[in-house]
Amino acid sequence: MFSTYNLKSFGKALRDIRKRNGLSQKDVRGLCGISEEGLRKIEHGDVIPKYETLEILSTIYSIDLHSLMGIHRNNQDLINIYSHIDKIMETFNYSELIFLEESLESLFKHSNCLDLINQKELSRLQLFLEVSKLYFDHHYDSQVLFEYIEQAMALSNPTFNIHDFLNEENNSHIYSDLDIRFITLLALEFARIDDFKKSTSILIFCLNHMNYSPVKTTEKTHIKLKLYFNITYNYHRLSNHPKAYDYACKGVELALKNDTLYCLPALLFRKGISEFRLKKENYIKTLIESISLQFTQNHEEAAKQVLGSLKTNYQIDLYNYFEAFL
Repeated sequence: MFSTYNLKSFGKALRDIRKRNGLSQKDVRGLCGISEEGLRKIEHGDVIPKYETLEILSTIYSIDLHSLMGIHRNNQDLINIYSHIDKIMETFNYSELIFLEESLESLFKHSNCLDLINQKELSRLQLFLEVSKLYFDHHYDSQVLFEYIEQAMALSNPTFNIHDFLNEENNSHIYSDLDIRFITLLALEFARIDDFKKSTSILIFCLNHMNYSPVKTTEKTHIKLKLYFNITYNYHRLSNHPKAYDYACKGVELALKNDTLYCLPALLFRKGISEFRLKKENYIKTLIESISLQFTQNHEEAAKQVLGSLKTNYQIDLYNYFEAFL
């Protein structure tokens, strides 16, 4: 569940608290240095207050404003929508993606009745849908995708541009989970045009950024699992099989630790292929486990494709292990 906030109602509550304390906006500026214009924007619901601003005002007003802001939270199913798009992309189901887009049109049309942050997040969702649709067009221009990503990132970080991001050695900017989703799309685009080194560098940056976060959620775990999968796939394409094996093992370990099947069959497949390339004895066992999970999750078509791929590309015939499912 993605949390957004009713900034208008929070701003009004903040204004009422200030007045109950007998303080003018000028008084507040004198007490803590927050400008009258800055406070006016917060009270009007025009901007999202920074964490440190709420800390300072909490001390002056003698009230926990972080908790107050929580009361003015609006729960939106945006994260669920992003997760649904992920599943659509995994199955390469273009018609379902278009159906989802049409289903959301009414939400976009009425976005003018929502507050600032909701409007921005809906705009980012629209851009995410546009980028997702591009992947079904095998002849699209990468520059179009880059422009969509820059537009989406600019909604949370107005100074973001891809050139600076790629050339900044010590990137200390804090990115949200949704930002990481768009940066991951950037990495996948470089992989699509066969620049696997640059793609891998971006993916590892995203993974390290996620690992630094002290907050643990199911959504964060899912994002990290997808990062592990894409990193191990890139290393496979770079013929760096020890690295591919290492990241596949870490991904499998994360999935098992969090008791989730999300990405687990795919990670086990990549682990098995790495073991095969590295001539490890247990690669058959790992691949069987991967395919078994696909069948038990009712992903029969995906399992059959994996069996076919193994036989065609690696001369690994596992059909006899799954006769009951075929």
